[in-house]
Order: sequence, then structure tokens, then C-alpha cells
Amino acid sequence: MSVDLDKRTLVVRILENGDRERDVAVVLDDRTVLKKLRTPMSGGDLAPGHLVNVTYSEHAGKLVARRIEVTGKAVHPQMP
Repeated sequence: MSVDLDKRTLVVRILENGDRERDVAVVLDDRTVLKKLRTPMSGGDLAPGHLVNVTYSEHAGKLVARRIEVTGKAVHPQMP
């Protein structure tokens, strides 16, 4: 996962069928809700390498995040 707060986008790497990966850009808006782990995280609320569950909807051809739940730290290398 990577975050661009200036462009208000979240790029999530999706695993398909356990072997293929693809990156999907999701827009953050004022109604996006962030749910963090109970324990504090270093590097901010959203940082590259965090595992997240994203609930989204589609508006005007863009995916818009409605809820982002941080589920943990990744065990695989971070996205560039």
C-alpha cells in the first residue's frame, strides 16, 4: 500500500488467486473513515507496508474509499 495525501489517493496491491498481483488506485474523500489498530503505529496512521481492508464504492468511474481498516504490518517488501 502507498499513500499520496496531496493527490488524496491510496494505491493498494491486490493479490488475485494467491499468485497474481495488481495495483488499484482508490480516491480518499471527506467521508472516508479510517479505523486503526488498537496499538499505536510508527510512521503515521497510514504508511507503506501496512495491511489494510478497503471498503469502496464507484463514483464517476473512480473508486472512492468509504472505510479503511488497518489490519497489521506487511511481511512482504513494501511497494515502491
